[in-house]
Amino acid sequence: MLQSNNDESVPGLSRALTDDAQQQTRRAAWLPWMIAYACGALIAFLRANHCWQRPSLCMDVYWLEAWLVESSHGLHARGLLGAVTHLIAPQSPNVVVLNAIALAVSTGIVATLLITLYVKTQSVWSRLAVAVVAASPLCALFFEEVGDPLMVDFALFLLAAALIRRTSSRTLRAAVCTVFCLLAVAIHEAAIFLFVPAAVLLYFPPQRLTVGSFVRCALVAAPLLLLILLDHAPRVSNPDYQAVNSLSGEVIPRIEVPFPSYIQLAHEEADIYFASPVKVLQFFLKFPRVWYIQLLGLVLAAGLWVRGSQARLLWRHWIYLSLCSAPLYVIAVDWGRFTTLTFWLSLLIVWLRQSMGTAADPAPLPATFHNIVPERMPAESLLLGVTAALLLAANALYPDYGINGMPAISLPILVPFLLAWAAWRRWSTRQPSTGDSGSEPRP
Repeated sequence: MLQSNNDESVPGLSRALTDDAQQQTRRAAWLPWMIAYACGALIAFLRANHCWQRPSLCMDVYWLEAWLVESSHGLHARGLLGAVTHLIAPQSPNVVVLNAIALAVSTGIVATLLITLYVKTQSVWSRLAVAVVAASPLCALFFEEVGDPLMVDFALFLLAAALIRRTSSRTLRAAVCTVFCLLAVAIHEAAIFLFVPAAVLLYFPPQRLTVGSFVRCALVAAPLLLLILLDHAPRVSNPDYQAVNSLSGEVIPRIEVPFPSYIQLAHEEADIYFASPVKVLQFFLKFPRVWYIQLLGLVLAAGLWVRGSQARLLWRHWIYLSLCSAPLYVIAVDWGRFTTLTFWLSLLIVWLRQSMGTAADPAPLPATFHNIVPERMPAESLLLGVTAALLLAANALYPDYGINGMPAISLPILVPFLLAWAAWRRWSTRQPSTGDSGSEPRP
């Protein structure tokens, strides 16, 4: 009897040891990937930041102003961060502390995005693609724009997304979206064109893009925009409230007019882009400079990180958010900043809708769209190799990507880019239909 019990216990012990070994292997498997992603993010940080070039350290003086201005003298755009700073440091804030907070926000965003991508991917090729993106402007922007209020808005969006995922109540989701929109707009008014449409897309997920999709967004955004236009506060509410660099003892001077009105910005943009034929040419060349990286990122995401109908959702979200953010290209110069945020919002909302159960098979995209963007994808290894080569060859890791996109000297890379795109389209039209979405089965 004793022998029989021992015999029965041996398989059980063996299974327990095997399960434990598998768990240990799984736990150890993520470590090399995290090291690779951290190295990519470190490269992005070192190439994109300005930390050793100014007394305000990693934060641009312009972004620092958003952490100092507040609404005690009247309603003021971007007054929320300043109000919090005044509560914490009523005399004069320490630039080093503000930098630490802003760096923590940017680093936390990048870490969250890379971990999310790792969890959502399975194949070696798709996880290698995450490493490529970590060392690209798609992540470097968060280090380039340290202290940017829109980075704080993006961090709040990630928090709101986590809360929305954990509730099935539409009332609670509406409450979270409402609070998020109010906070985001109070931090930076450009959230009206970026994050408010993203919140509307989450709460009213359309199966196809129609006029009604944009009307719903306008109905939510219009009252918030009206509040911004009613801004009657002085441009610098308290000029004597200045930040101090505790390392050097230097006082950071305030900007006299930090946040001009939208009308003034539009006039300045007209002078920048349309004052001469050369400037008009530079204006049109700026579109491929800021869209090149985003389009490659979308191709990587559609081919390696999302599948079938989810890829259609990704393109649909990107088109919707790009159209909603179009006014920003008239009143601001930092186009690379807007397109990068649009890329990440489009991708995150795909996964959020999937977890919320609102990502039903969307209506097919128009045939005209598929004449430009083929739906069938080649093998993952080929897709990653070509896309990564085009992405890294653009040499777009530099401190001014958020404003200018890739350097003008990199524009010749558009030739191999267009050739690769044409070859992809030609290959796609020759593939037999495979049912679900026409995508090639993954190896």
